[in-house]
Amino acid sequence: MKNLHTDDGQLWKELKQVTLTPEQTAVLESGNSDKISQVMDFVRDNSMTDASDSDVSVANAAYEANKPVLKEKDVYQLIAIDVTIADNTAKSGIINCRINDEHQQVRF
Repeated sequence: MKNLHTDDGQLWKELKQVTLTPEQTAVLESGNSDKISQVMDFVRDNSMTDASDSDVSVANAAYEANKPVLKEKDVYQLIAIDVTIADNTAKSGIINCRINDEHQQVRF
């Protein structure tokens, strides 16, 4: 299963689970802010990668199929989209957006 995320509907990132070593876990529990920052940098650097073209196609198709239908004068602002893909199919997701300055979530 893959989890994809975008803030703009263009650049999709695959969210990865980062496994810490026992040493890294001990650093987080140590309270040493300099070393904690190093571990957190490692987590940030390894938790997201660019999504593959095929996964982006699946995610974009899911977005297009589930995005809100707008009336003629509605103002739409995308906040973020999260899509879970398995077997090259979008299994679930959520679209966070604003329509006329009112927050809406579309779950699929």
